[in-house]
Amino acid sequence: MNFTEATFRELADFGTDHFTGEAVFDFARFAAESRFYDATFEELASFEGTQFHGRASFGRAEFRDDAWFAKAFFASGIGIGNATFAKEAFFHEVLITGSAYFLGSSFSGTTGFDGMQVTEGLDLSSCSFSRSEQFGPVICGDTINLSATSFDIPIVIELAAARIEFQRARWNSKVTIRVRYAEVDISEAFFEYPVAIAGRPKPFEDDTGDMVDEGLLHGRGVTPRLLSVRGIDAAHLLLTNVDLSSCQFYGAFNLDHIQLEGSEFPYSPTGLRRSGLRILWWSRRRTLAEEHHWRATRSPTLGSITNQGWQTAPASSTEVLPPSALSLLYRQLRKALEDDKNEPDAADFYYGEMEARRHDVARPRPERFLITAYWAFSGYGLRASRALTWLILTAAVTVLSLCLWGIPKESIDGELSGHVTNGKISMTTEKPDPKNPDTPLLSRLNAQRLEKSFRVTANSVVFRSTGEELTTAGTYIEMASRLFEPIFLGLAVLAIRGRVKR
Repeated sequence: MNFTEATFRELADFGTDHFTGEAVFDFARFAAESRFYDATFEELASFEGTQFHGRASFGRAEFRDDAWFAKAFFASGIGIGNATFAKEAFFHEVLITGSAYFLGSSFSGTTGFDGMQVTEGLDLSSCSFSRSEQFGPVICGDTINLSATSFDIPIVIELAAARIEFQRARWNSKVTIRVRYAEVDISEAFFEYPVAIAGRPKPFEDDTGDMVDEGLLHGRGVTPRLLSVRGIDAAHLLLTNVDLSSCQFYGAFNLDHIQLEGSEFPYSPTGLRRSGLRILWWSRRRTLAEEHHWRATRSPTLGSITNQGWQTAPASSTEVLPPSALSLLYRQLRKALEDDKNEPDAADFYYGEMEARRHDVARPRPERFLITAYWAFSGYGLRASRALTWLILTAAVTVLSLCLWGIPKESIDGELSGHVTNGKISMTTEKPDPKNPDTPLLSRLNAQRLEKSFRVTANSVVFRSTGEELTTAGTYIEMASRLFEPIFLGLAVLAIRGRVKR
């Protein structure tokens, strides 16, 4: 049956028809609605270059041979739900104004969706692809729904859309998913083989090497954003050049084996922030979206200094995790980064883990006290500036204390004395205890005493003693400085090492 270049001005109803021979509608024009639901095509069904100006319906159609829709135009969308494609299904450079529904369709042969453009939603949920090695590039101005869709052989998927849903999708072999622009949700997807989701900075290309038109997505950011990995086994998941600023990791398994390459996490707000009665300077660090949601629920601050800058949960139904769950997430992802030799980013996740432990009220008070001290003195061994500040302050207090109370009033030389008993000479050296200074405090701050105090303090930093004569108070001051100052120096070195280690 040949309808090449035919024009159908009114409703074209081929529903339930059985085409025993080839059905050729190449370059035909359907001015009104066209119905092919429940139709059966025994041989080639060709709609190449066909124009559908009304709604086109192919629901439950059965294509027992090849189905060709190359360069077809659908002005009012298309519905091909629960259709069966036994052999090749070719939708090369199809343009669809409106939405396209393939829900529940079965593709047993190879498919060609390269260059397909859909202005609204593209629903491929619950479809099955048995022999497809390539899917796309497909350009969609709204949502591409691949939820509960299954892919049986290794496949490369290329998609550019506003949103892509892979919820409960099933990949029975390895897959590479290249994405542009979209918000991606792969929660509860199932796969036992490597799955790579990669952001593609350059536009997709067609078979001739020309760039695919992406005008439907003009003005959007190119980097894809992953929204959730809840319920998946992340042991085989690789994320490359993906924005994870809104990604929810809670509920995924084997996060310590996930691979993250070039993916960006959200950052903490910086600058002055109020925490309780304390005014603190917050440093920039990589975080998780779950920490943002938890921080945003905490009590707001007063005055001009606020806790603004933390992302709120995207919906009221989103679970806000307690610190105990946050520490587990950070620990797993930190291990994944350490296994990839990404020590600087792993250090940020260690900071997040320790922050969650510090705020976990279920932990014993002594443990929280130690963690708080570790945070206050060195930022968990990751803030060199904080440790150096404490070192400088401690050294300054030590110099001042020694100058005021530790350096004796004057240097005292030992007195040598002796006596003769039965022809034997006995010599003894007596040295009186250093005398505490008794002059006014300000008069003790002279250059000579400051120089001696500085020398004692500088040696204390490296855990050495100068042998300088000190008063009793000075001896205890030196002992304290020899205990604390090397600790602060070590914490500063540890923090610097954590940032430059590769």
